Amino acid sequence: MNAERIGTAAQILGAGRATKEESIDPSVGLVMKKRLGDFVRADEPLCVMYVNDESKLNAALEMFHSAFEYSGKKPDYRPMVYDVVRA
Repeated sequence: MNAERIGTAAQILGAGRATKEESIDPSVGLVMKKRLGDFVRADEPLCVMYVNDESKLNAALEMFHSAFEYSGKKPDYRPMVYDVVRA
């Protein structure tokens, strides 16, 4: 999973902005149904997309699908927290 590409797909839908002048549409976005390393069958959704502008859907889907690699092997473990910095 490439989180940056998933975020860009959400941005294309209007859930984020590339510049501060752009507006954010709070009614669009992605709800992920699978996480890194989850088993996925061919008929299972990876996410639910909330879309208001159908003209943006194909670009968002293309970006979203490019964010994934599939393998028969579980990926190496990656911790969510690498270290704690204390002052």
